Amino acid sequence: MDVDHNILLIRYRYAMGSDHWFAAYDLAAAVATANTGHPLPAPLARIQQPTLYKYAADGTPTTDKATFQGFTSYGQYVYMLDGDARTDTTSGTLTGTDKWAIHTTSFDLNGTQNNPTTGYIASTHSEADAAANPREPEGMAIHTGSGSPRLSFGITNNSGSDHQFDLYYKV
Repeated sequence: MDVDHNILLIRYRYAMGSDHWFAAYDLAAAVATANTGHPLPAPLARIQQPTLYKYAADGTPTTDKATFQGFTSYGQYVYMLDGDARTDTTSGTLTGTDKWAIHTTSFDLNGTQNNPTTGYIASTHSEADAAANPREPEGMAIHTGSGSPRLSFGITNNSGSDHQFDLYYKV
């Protein structure tokens, strides 16, 4: 939910095994349909989720699909987080897809194609908390409490029943 721009973003799929989609709705109009039995209003934008891939040690995408870990939006932009859990790998020896285990992808809801070469998709890896063991991405949000909006995400920093995570943001 993006209260700064009055937008509710929903990620969904039509049937099990089908592709995921994002739909953006006017927040006030969507809330007005709650508990009324009426469907959501027509979406402001709807676009298929781009396929997320794991990355090789040199930063190039592989053909292995990444594990989706969360999303958020701000205005017309959608941000996705992907990555797998990593354990028993010291930060100084990161190689292969472990080096790029946490990855963010952004795209413009006004885009017309799900193609990274069109320029509306941007992808970056994160080495935040590289020494954490285990290390796994744990969702994301936009933090606006300190002035400028910041893309924030969580990373697991321990294992066991007392599951904890640290928060980081992109600058």
